[in-house]
Amino acid sequence: MRTNRKRFLAVIILTAFILINLFSASINVEAIISASHQELLMMAELRKLDVQDKSDDEIKQLLLNYEGLELKEEEKQEEKANEYNMEILSANSMSILSNNNILLEGDVKVSFSFSEQDSPKILSANKMIVDPNVKSVTAYSNVKFEDKDSKSGLSEITADVVTYSYSAGDLIVTGGSTESERKNNEDEKIVFSTSADILNYRNKDSGLFFTDGSITTDKEKSLSTISAKEIAILDGGDMFLSNAYLKIGRVPIIYLPFFFYPGSRLALNPAFGFNSARGLFASATIELFGTYPSFTEDSEESSFASLLKSEDSKNLVSNGLYYDKSDKEESSFDKWVKKNGNYFTLLFDAYEKYGLHLGYDLLIKSDKFKILSKSGLAYSNPNNNIYNKELRYYSNSEISLNFTDLKLNAKIPFYSDPEVNKKYSSRLTSFSIDSFLGAAQKFPEESSTITSYEMVLNSSLSLPRKLKPSFIDSASISKLELKGKYNYSISEQKYLIEDIYLPNITANISGTIFSFSESVKENKEEKDKEIAFSDYFILSDPLLSNMYESKSSSKTNSKQSSLSLKYSINEELNNSFDRDEKQKKLINEILKNNISGKITLQGNIKNTFSFTQIITPEYIHTFDEVKKETKDNLTFRSDTTLSLPFIGITYNLNSYLYKQEAIKLDEKYSEKQTYWAFDKDNIKAHSISFSKSYDLSIGIINPSLKYTLKPLTQAITAGLSYKLYDFTLSFSWYFKQQDEIIKSDDIKLSIGYLSKYFTYSLSLTYKSSIYDKADFFKPLSFNSSISLRTEDKKYSLTEYIKYVYENNGIYNSIDELTTTLVSPYLTLSYSGSYIDKKYSHTSFDLSSKIKTNTMYSWHNRILTQFAIDSKFHYAFENHYATNLSLTFSLNFKIQEFLAINLSVKTTNNSFYKYYDDKDNLNFSLIWQDLKNSFDFLSNGRYNTGFTMDSLSIELVHYMTDWNLYCKYSASIVSSQAGYEWIPTVSIFLKWKTIPDLKIDENYKQSSLGEWEATSTVYGKK
Repeated sequence: MRTNRKRFLAVIILTAFILINLFSASINVEAIISASHQELLMMAELRKLDVQDKSDDEIKQLLLNYEGLELKEEEKQEEKANEYNMEILSANSMSILSNNNILLEGDVKVSFSFSEQDSPKILSANKMIVDPNVKSVTAYSNVKFEDKDSKSGLSEITADVVTYSYSAGDLIVTGGSTESERKNNEDEKIVFSTSADILNYRNKDSGLFFTDGSITTDKEKSLSTISAKEIAILDGGDMFLSNAYLKIGRVPIIYLPFFFYPGSRLALNPAFGFNSARGLFASATIELFGTYPSFTEDSEESSFASLLKSEDSKNLVSNGLYYDKSDKEESSFDKWVKKNGNYFTLLFDAYEKYGLHLGYDLLIKSDKFKILSKSGLAYSNPNNNIYNKELRYYSNSEISLNFTDLKLNAKIPFYSDPEVNKKYSSRLTSFSIDSFLGAAQKFPEESSTITSYEMVLNSSLSLPRKLKPSFIDSASISKLELKGKYNYSISEQKYLIEDIYLPNITANISGTIFSFSESVKENKEEKDKEIAFSDYFILSDPLLSNMYESKSSSKTNSKQSSLSLKYSINEELNNSFDRDEKQKKLINEILKNNISGKITLQGNIKNTFSFTQIITPEYIHTFDEVKKETKDNLTFRSDTTLSLPFIGITYNLNSYLYKQEAIKLDEKYSEKQTYWAFDKDNIKAHSISFSKSYDLSIGIINPSLKYTLKPLTQAITAGLSYKLYDFTLSFSWYFKQQDEIIKSDDIKLSIGYLSKYFTYSLSLTYKSSIYDKADFFKPLSFNSSISLRTEDKKYSLTEYIKYVYENNGIYNSIDELTTTLVSPYLTLSYSGSYIDKKYSHTSFDLSSKIKTNTMYSWHNRILTQFAIDSKFHYAFENHYATNLSLTFSLNFKIQEFLAINLSVKTTNNSFYKYYDDKDNLNFSLIWQDLKNSFDFLSNGRYNTGFTMDSLSIELVHYMTDWNLYCKYSASIVSSQAGYEWIPTVSIFLKWKTIPDLKIDENYKQSSLGEWEATSTVYGKK
């Protein structure tokens, strides 16, 4: 009795609670606006409102008036946005039923749209019933629903029965299937088909809900499917499965009682699986702000995500749990982060063999500064690392400042051991579906072991322009460097400092003490004609190339008088320390300080006379603690240049004014002083020269003369150059001092002509120092080239000759005679010589690159392409230098079925074996050797000079759902035992729908002939 009373009381309380909630809903404007027809009738009945023969909009207005509520502006806009247009496109018959529903029969087609910009939804069937009260349409028999909007979660549905609520956009489908086109994470188009006994589509959630459903890419054959009792696919690609199977054909290969796959990136960016080196692992990468660059396209969007997302699922931001679309306006901080590519990311990893790892990766930068830092702290089992450490750490940081007058860059790395950075900085930031199967996950390439590293601080500083006095043009410390080098000590199990530079400084100050100038206007300004030097690169003769070079004129183009006095001071300080292993401390290894200055007095008088006087003092101090030696060097140097530009005469004298050298070794001290003297030890350059160009109507003439004066070895060089359009002629005659007499030495004459189609050059040298009256031509030698070519230089024929009249008693020698023919596909070159009245063949070279055009057959579905790359060098006299290299490649493809790529490279360096007793090349031996190279049944291939350098065969079988990749590659590898032939076999099977789901095996043959697996599948070798 008491139990019944309790139940009755609970029913009363529950009923009261429901009524209160229904009644309280009246104060909620949103509840009235979004209510269905039945809900509106219930609300009106509770308030005793007469709503007979009234539409839903009229009932809503009565309820709002009863509650004294008004629609806000945004609610009015939302209500307006929900207005729809329904249009009957076709129907054979239409009738009104007793309940005011509309019956349409016979080839019925109806369109629905919410606004003029919205793409219409098309519903077609044999029969439809339209219920205007609840704003729904129920379609029967051959039902097809189409939504062409790219933002829609589905594009097409075929079914037996469909009920469509056109006010809310929801669908209830019985015995239906959907079809849409998506792209996987490799940007391949995939036709995505789903089917189910019952399917619900909720427009508000953009979600598809299946009961007894399946997902496939081939609706007719269903070669591979995902079947589940319940499937839910939400906007953004989130997928929920219960009692799910992955099937190939009818065979289930995976069973998942419950599975959630995040189509949108989770904020944790999880990655987990198995790796042979690391064991089982789980990782998380959390972006606090910015976009982490390690998230590549494959990691940002998995296969499922790319398949299930709609087109507007882009520009996602983290909302705490996962990445979602954001309608919020970007803050100034977010804009700054995006503009500069800044980010701050936390890193979490747990490895079966490496232990736990916690780290961060940070980049903060702007136009003036940058902070880049990646650091981590790890706890690992000491038994799993050779350094016997539980707590391990690493850090790579860089700080940069970039201001107009101040620049600074600091690199601050430090590590607990040589392998910590290698083990923990290489991480997985993406999730792959095959990790569920236990397939081994491939990590990014690891960095090398770090046995030594450097900490460096570099900076530069300039005196701001505002602070510069008039006598300082620039003042800067261009280099201020602090650097320490650390090496890992195995015995002490830590990094020890080995070298330190404290500091390295380079400083400079320069300025002008005074500067006076007076300009006089010129009506005509001379300009040098600029000629592109690249057009004359084949003219390697310096006498010719100098005439073609684009020179900037050093002469003053206007009559100007000037006088200036300038100075500069430079400081270079290098102070380094080295570690002494015996004393276990740093010692002063070497100190070097170089201070130099320059005082320049320069003047010019209206382009008639100019002079430059440079005084260069320099002081160098060095100290070596190991040698216990100190050196001090002080020098003053003078460089004087006088010039008469209008006649082209220049005088130059470069000499030491004073030199002092002091050396202190242990307790011994020595000093040496040298004052200016007119001798070879102090005079470094002393010459007078003449050079001037004259631009005449018949060409450009440039005579020149240079005389090297005493106390240096006297020498005279006279020259004359002439240029007219593409023709150039240059002559030089060199005299040098021998036994106090100036004697003739080399006489050179060069002739050159260059045009688009024809090139010619001739360079003659006459060594008059070995002149013999009995034989005038004995000192003569020359080289010459002539070339014919097309304008685009793809085809050319060149002849080159090098001739010497006499060489070691042999006369009229042609040391080289080479003919070269060049074309896009073939290059031929032949060289010979004529020495001591005997002509000799030197070498013959052939190289070709032949690639056939793609050949099509069988309705252009079969493609074939063949290529061969060959290089042959034949040495006529040295048979051991002859060699041949051939590379064959074949590409064969049947569209959408098969592709075969073959590449073979063979070389032969054994041509010396093909000569008979009379030193003649025996082609039958070459042919026999070539046949042996194809003898795979016996040992013939081991007795041939044709060796296979590399071989690659790749086969790709394109299937409807899967692609099969098979590759065999092998090459000759150098080892301690010599050269070995190492083959590798790779097999790769990939599901096109979800490329993450794959089977990957690689096998490599060891030197012992055993095949070893170099990767794992499903966690097993």
